[in-house]
Order: sequence, then structure tokens, then C-alpha cells
Amino acid sequence: MNIHNASDFETNNIEFEIKCIGEEKNLIIIVDNVFKDPDLVLERLKEYPLIRNDVKYENLFPGYITYLTLPNWHLDKIFGTALYNYFLVDNPQKPQLRLNVIDNKELVYDKCLIPHTDLVEYAGQMYLCDYPESYTAFYRYKKTGIESKRSDWKYKEDFIDIYKLYDHEKESTLHDRKENGNYIQYNSIDEDDLWECYHKEPVIKNRLVIHAGNLYHTAYLKHKYDYDDLRYSIALFS
Repeated sequence: MNIHNASDFETNNIEFEIKCIGEEKNLIIIVDNVFKDPDLVLERLKEYPLIRNDVKYENLFPGYITYLTLPNWHLDKIFGTALYNYFLVDNPQKPQLRLNVIDNKELVYDKCLIPHTDLVEYAGQMYLCDYPESYTAFYRYKKTGIESKRSDWKYKEDFIDIYKLYDHEKESTLHDRKENGNYIQYNSIDEDDLWECYHKEPVIKNRLVIHAGNLYHTAYLKHKYDYDDLRYSIALFS
């Protein structure tokens, strides 16, 4: 039996870096040097079993997931402090934690590479390893220039058009996806007919990136790069 101690996941005294990105000047928060021993954190989290993310067809994360409960709340508190101080959330809720793992050499369901928004108000990515030329990438929809999904009737038709890109009706079950889905090499979009990437936040070991869940974004990777390990990160959702 593997026992995880609270001391394995202790965090440093941290500072918040503020960025406003894109034409909408959306806020993201960067926190570096989060864990005291990030290598030990990664070692502990590698003890968890990985589950290929094809059990919920509406979730388009392109890799493996495992839901986490860490033995202390240090990371939760950093996330909550950012929400309270910078996103002005009065009573931040304890985030749901998930281990995200990506293998850039595996074929990926093509819809997973389309920029998406999260089903939560706020999200974070806690990177657990260095991954050169990999990013959390943020996108704008070229037709109207929107960079986030908003409660704005002016863009209602655009949001409907974007939703149709995921083909949830055509490939509405896991069986449909496996039978009819198009699996391709993992090559994230820089720009195509519909989208352009306007900001990339590099994957740097022990860095936490926090943003509103309604920003169009993806986990950016390219098939051509050779890495020593898979891309490990802790996702935080609130």
C-alpha cells in the first residue's frame, strides 16, 4: 500500500504574476516554484493508475485522467487565494483536482484539438515537468474575434456554430466516436480557417497557470517532438 504524506506536497511561499492577454485583456495568473519538491510530487502521482479519457464522450481532453485527493490543501489554498484576490470571487470553493497525462506520440481524436471552454468558472494547470514547445494555448474565433464564451446574445449564433464543430450529435456515444471518429497525429493548431492562437503559456515544471474557464484554449503539443516522459499536470476546476 502506498501512503502519501502531507509533507510530500508542501508548497513554497509564492508570488502571483498577473497577465492580461488578447484583445479582450482576459486575466491569467502565473505562479512559479509552487511545490518545495516537485520531483517528489511527480513521483507520488505516478503511483496513481491512469484511465484513458474515453469513458465520457463529451469530455474532449486528449489523454489520460485520474481524479485526485491530495493529503494537504496547500495547492487548493493557492488557487483559492488567486480567485479571491484577482478574480474577486467572494467565497472560492475547494477545487476538484485531476491528474492529466498526455502522450504526444499517440493518435488523438481530432475534435480534441479544437479550442474549447471548460464547464467551470475557473481552471488551473499545475505543470509537473518541463515540456519544451508545449503550452496552454489561447485562441480567438476569427469570424468575430471572440476569445471567450460570454452571456452575450450578440454572439449567440457564433457560439452555436462553434458547438457544432465538436459533432456531439453525429458522434454522440463512445461507440460512435470509435467507429466514426477521425484519429490523427497530435499537432495543435497555430492558425487555420476558423481559429488563431494569440497567446501561449509555456509548460514549465512547478508552474501553475490560472484562468477563467470560458476562455477558448487547448493543451498545445506537436507529434514531432521527442520527450523523455509524458506530459503530467494537475488540473484544478472550481
